[in-house]
Amino acid sequence: MKKKVPKPSKSRQKQHKIGKRRLKIRARKRAREEGLSPLVKKYWLQRYDLFSKYDQGIKMDEEGWFSVTPEEIAVRHAERSGGGVVIDCFAGVGGNAIQFAKMANLSLSLLFDSEVLNLVLYHVDVYMTLQSKGFM
Repeated sequence: MKKKVPKPSKSRQKQHKIGKRRLKIRARKRAREEGLSPLVKKYWLQRYDLFSKYDQGIKMDEEGWFSVTPEEIAVRHAERSGGGVVIDCFAGVGGNAIQFAKMANLSLSLLFDSEVLNLVLYHVDVYMTLQSKGFM
């Protein structure tokens, strides 16, 4: 016989709903303060899923917000790559590139924009020292 778990009271449910609403309002206000475009706001709310060290100085361009691989998925990709030599043909702002550099013996990331390259190098510096991984 299964035990019935009592449902939270209506007032408790209402308080929880109000608390979640307040968090969303605060997050939207902070996004406005950072000067993000309306297209990016949705992804900005997920910033800690994209980069766990977001508050340590991660910088993003507008395209990077919706093209970066969330960190947890990038870690799995890197683990499945099996080390060795990895070529990341679309490095973007470095979501996968950072994880490949941590796991692989040699990681090559291809970029075609010098501004994005500066972002990737900065992100790699936040996550690990450039010298320790020989990132070029």
